[in-house]
Amino acid sequence: MERFISEIRKEDIRVKIFGTISGTENGLAVLEDGTGKIIVDTKEPLEKGEKVIIFGRPIENKGKLELQAEIVKEAPALNEKLYKKAHLLLNKGGL
Repeated sequence: MERFISEIRKEDIRVKIFGTISGTENGLAVLEDGTGKIIVDTKEPLEKGEKVIIFGRPIENKGKLELQAEIVKEAPALNEKLYKKAHLLLNKGGL
């Protein structure tokens, strides 16, 4: 299920999110998409400022949602504004 970070629920089985890495440490990355941020547990080496699409499983850790990454795809050419606009239109049945 494609989501903005603010839309992720612990009941989601698997989600797809797009965002920018705002920090990394010890195999964890912080991903932001303008609606929120989430810690991502990933084996992929990610760098601050990198745009990525992540498929993963939401998990609860100490009362907060995190994402266990399954697939990480670099998306440097993806236009963030157009992506968000398309996501909103598709979710509202506009297309």
